[in-house]
Amino acid sequence: MERGIQGNPKATAIHLGLSALASLEAKNQPSAPSVAPTQEGLKAEAQALLPEGIDLPEEWDYVGGEMSVASHCISVMRGI
Repeated sequence: MERGIQGNPKATAIHLGLSALASLEAKNQPSAPSVAPTQEGLKAEAQALLPEGIDLPEEWDYVGGEMSVASHCISVMRGI
């Protein structure tokens, strides 16, 4: 896993961000409205997807921030 992060950290950060968003969405209760994740919540979920001892790549800060902003915008458009 670490080799993949070092080999293409930007792509890894994007993949982890999308996986974290999907994971958080799957955890939402069906009867509860979907809530846009915070940047901290998204980071925690992405970190939980990695094996113990492996840190998120440096690019995560940019990717995670963009994904949390985009998720919030989608929630606002849906009226959530």
